[in-house]
Amino acid sequence: MPLPRRAGTILLLIGGLALVGWMGFALTYGVGGTGDDRAPAGAVEVAVFLPEPGDWDDVREGVSACRRRGLIREVVERPDGISFRTERSGRRVRLSWVPGGGVVATRDRVTRLVGRPGGPAAVVGSNNTVLTAALAEALDQEVGRRGGRSASGGAGPVLLVPWATSVKVDRPGAASVPLLGLYPGRTFRFCPNNRQEAALVARVAADREGVPGGAVVVIDGNDPYSRDLAAGFEAAMAETAPEAKLVLRRLDLSGPGAIGPDDRPGPAELAEADRIWRFAEEVPGDGPVWAVLPLQGTPARRMIRALVDRSGPIGPRVLGRLQVLCGDGIGRTTLSELAGRCTLPVWCVSGSALPEDDAGAADELGGAQVLAEIVSAIALVLDRPGEEVPDLAAALAAIDLPADHPFAFGRSLAFDPSGERRAADLGHVLAILPGQEGVLAFGPVSPGEVGRLREAGEIEGTLAHR
Repeated sequence: MPLPRRAGTILLLIGGLALVGWMGFALTYGVGGTGDDRAPAGAVEVAVFLPEPGDWDDVREGVSACRRRGLIREVVERPDGISFRTERSGRRVRLSWVPGGGVVATRDRVTRLVGRPGGPAAVVGSNNTVLTAALAEALDQEVGRRGGRSASGGAGPVLLVPWATSVKVDRPGAASVPLLGLYPGRTFRFCPNNRQEAALVARVAADREGVPGGAVVVIDGNDPYSRDLAAGFEAAMAETAPEAKLVLRRLDLSGPGAIGPDDRPGPAELAEADRIWRFAEEVPGDGPVWAVLPLQGTPARRMIRALVDRSGPIGPRVLGRLQVLCGDGIGRTTLSELAGRCTLPVWCVSGSALPEDDAGAADELGGAQVLAEIVSAIALVLDRPGEEVPDLAAALAAIDLPADHPFAFGRSLAFDPSGERRAADLGHVLAILPGQEGVLAFGPVSPGEVGRLREAGEIEGTLAHR
């Protein structure tokens, strides 16, 4: 009876396809499992806009750090999301990864997410200022269009910024505006900003080596990050060395013709290095002279190499004066590569907590520290009884945790009214110094505390950590 067999085959085929479709749906949306193996229905949603898979790995490590501390429980990981419960109230939270995408795609995704019922209560992102500004503008526009509410009727989502450090962003045909002002009152920056970074590295370098008599600031004119960080160094110079001679140099260090296959300096960097060495010779006195490099990683490494390459004919008096100051464009990896073979002192900023011991125990999280702090803050403000989600902006603004609080990760957590993180113990300075092995770490100490420690003769033991 061929017809019934054919019909049976067709029915089996349809059933099999339906089962495959259901399994795909279940795996994607977390239904069909048991208990907390499912993506939790009714969970508080957090959309994580980080474009690279490595960024999502940092989120996973941040969640793991919170779990190890007992801040969250019942963690379930999937390729596109992580769910957990808060420790006391058991509120369910889901972090959903939104990968890839440029400015236009980011705006479109924000509009779709905020415009649907059950949209995110918080948005995390991004890994650079351009995409973070796109997130902020899209959130402000979509939430504003709804009268300051989300599609679910609650307050609009908060924006939690992990790594974008620029204080201001450029607007086409208009003056630059504060990044945190693009979505005002609901944006919170968890990393130090460029002003804070510049102030920290300038203060520590001046305290360790002396106040400079002059400084050359090399700016990449094509890079908004470089321009913003340079403004931070200008402000830091006015605070730290108001009498110093300051020269600003705007170059093209990241345009199409300026980028080479590696970190070898090109003609522009070598010529600028010659100018900096001449400047160091001309500054009166014998005190330090700063070469300030508010640059991204590759341009910064090229300029450092150019300064070293052009130092051959420089006499020991001038050679010993020059100090190289950077922001967070380079870090421990670059300094470790330079240590022992770079003839110049190089200072830069790390946004993580200061290492607690010679083994650098506090550095175990690396780039994941800020993500751990974000997950911790989310868990803290949501861990309260009742099903209603609190106003996260008000709850975050009220946070004031000391560095030794269980929900803190080696540094305090609090925000000023604009959403900037308070910076009393935020970040630390890394340095390589001629004649000293390895990378040194210097903690954030206020000017008043520096004076007190100097008078007590304790400044070296307090600031420096191998």
